[in-house]
Amino acid sequence: MIRKMNRREFNFTLLSAVAAAGAGSSLSAAPNQPIGIQLYTVRELARDDFKGALRKVRNVGYEAFEFAGFGDMNASQVNSFMKSISAVPCGSHEGFEGLENDLDGRIAFNKAIGSPCMVVPSMPGSYRDGSAEDVERFAGALNQMGTKVRAAGMDFCYHNHSFEFEKKGGKTIFELICENSDPESVQLEIDLAWAVDAGVDPLKLMDTYRGRVAVLHCKDITSDSKLVPIGKGIVPFREIVAEAKAAGVKWYVVEQDRAELPILEAITISHRNLSELLSGV
Repeated sequence: MIRKMNRREFNFTLLSAVAAAGAGSSLSAAPNQPIGIQLYTVRELARDDFKGALRKVRNVGYEAFEFAGFGDMNASQVNSFMKSISAVPCGSHEGFEGLENDLDGRIAFNKAIGSPCMVVPSMPGSYRDGSAEDVERFAGALNQMGTKVRAAGMDFCYHNHSFEFEKKGGKTIFELICENSDPESVQLEIDLAWAVDAGVDPLKLMDTYRGRVAVLHCKDITSDSKLVPIGKGIVPFREIVAEAKAAGVKWYVVEQDRAELPILEAITISHRNLSELLSGV
């Protein structure tokens, strides 16, 4: 099943954080575990009270946030707020078009708030709906962006959905992106549930791109494509965590695009189960 994730509708205000080792850092302690949460997950809560929503997420146990928008906060305001809730960033999702228009500005902002990673969350339709050559051009653009981001001291990743595993000209979109970009400049944030939903074995995918996977998007899914908390679906998380540890994955970022449970309950289950796996593997 193929889905488009409409993040253009994700226009509520979110804040960012400051990393302990990053520029503008105001925290002295790193998270106890490399677990973060993609804040798109709590978009409904944040529409009415974004600071309250982030506090609730922090109270669940998440010490690191991956952002998908910053609102009108400047870096100083961001850092002050995040210091008050003792949280750090594990990255930010930055739309491809926004990076095309203002790459230097987005790099500067992420540096200022101490973000360790900038992630392109999806491919624009103009490339996705085109030919294999269009995908190769997209990969080339990512490569140029990633070179600058990496020179600034941050990781730069591409995040998959299901559609990247469709074929164009004999190869999948995912393969075309990876083969036409430098592994040092363009790393991967593998979304496990969307890979499984596309019929891809996530363990084989991680092995194929071993050393290039900086971040895992940790969500679970059932055989009939319902998104569920970690440990409640068919994604083989125990084996994945073991492989990820061996391969040097830096962050495990929980995302729940939608949930049948109340969202705070769902992410509490995911945090508990992922924490147990990371502690036990």
